[in-house]
Amino acid sequence: MPPSRSDHHTPSKRVTLKDVAEAADVSVMTVSNVLHNKANVSPQTRKKVKKEIARLGYVPAQAARSLRASKQWSIGFLIVDQTKTYMADYTVAEWTASISARLNSYGYSLLLHAGTPEDIAETTILQRFSVDGIILHVSGDETKRRQIINLVKTLGVPIVLVQASTDDVSGDCVHVQQADFDGARQIADHLAARGAREILVVITQARWAAFEERYNGLKHGVKSLRSGIKVSVLRTASESPHDVQHAVERHILKSGLPDAIAGGNDAVAAAAMKKVRDLGHSVPKDVLVTGFNGVPIAELTSPTLTTVVASGQPLGEVAVETLINRLETGRFEHDDVTIPMTLRMGHST
Repeated sequence: MPPSRSDHHTPSKRVTLKDVAEAADVSVMTVSNVLHNKANVSPQTRKKVKKEIARLGYVPAQAARSLRASKQWSIGFLIVDQTKTYMADYTVAEWTASISARLNSYGYSLLLHAGTPEDIAETTILQRFSVDGIILHVSGDETKRRQIINLVKTLGVPIVLVQASTDDVSGDCVHVQQADFDGARQIADHLAARGAREILVVITQARWAAFEERYNGLKHGVKSLRSGIKVSVLRTASESPHDVQHAVERHILKSGLPDAIAGGNDAVAAAAMKKVRDLGHSVPKDVLVTGFNGVPIAELTSPTLTTVVASGQPLGEVAVETLINRLETGRFEHDDVTIPMTLRMGHST
């Protein structure tokens, strides 16, 4: 008789979530939901999963970790996003560089993995490697973000969520984020003061938490002004220059030129501004343009971009400092750590 999937495990190999999922013929996410007593699992499935947990002798990573006192001296950085080219994003590259450099100064190594929500359960961090803590950036809608966070929590190590915009910071977890909402409100005040009566927000169809925060912050800022300014949103297929410019051109040809364009980040704003100028319009005379994040491209555009930048330490460094403090003291001091944002004037407004 050929061996079953569950017969492959030996006492020398630690049973993983994936092993339990295969034995119960369910997804890794379902096993995670059972472990966290989530209500969205049927009684029959819950019983089957618990049976396999007991049969295989699965021990949650937190309990397994308590059996050994040695430090791993490594930190995992997980980036979960639907787009395949997410690591090419300047902001993420900047996070990675600052996280790596600061961890190195404390004697820790960095284990990096980027993937989609569908393949994150297969990452080596969750399956084979041990780390002392996790820095996690996850995009997608709120439900998907919560599922991924709960999956990573099964490792039983401290977690620092980066730009996740979620309320799910229960347990040994903290949220480090930029004040995107407040930064967008500063943009709203600035554009209103410049006389803008119609603002077009350009963001991607992918529900990146930061983009949604900036869109909501700008809308809230305009509403609080009681000025009657109209805010509309243009969602592009991606933030690539081609997709942004294609969407902006179609919008302008169909609906006319807005008074202002607020890009979800500097790359989106730069692409939109180029298309506006290619169509024969002037920035800032005909349309005002703003970006977000203050990456180098904001100072290389013509005209230079008005944008919003973080005040103080870069986000990656703050994430590391927060996690190292937790490892040294045994607890996070706060549930949320927010980095202030400041409007930086350019010539695009």
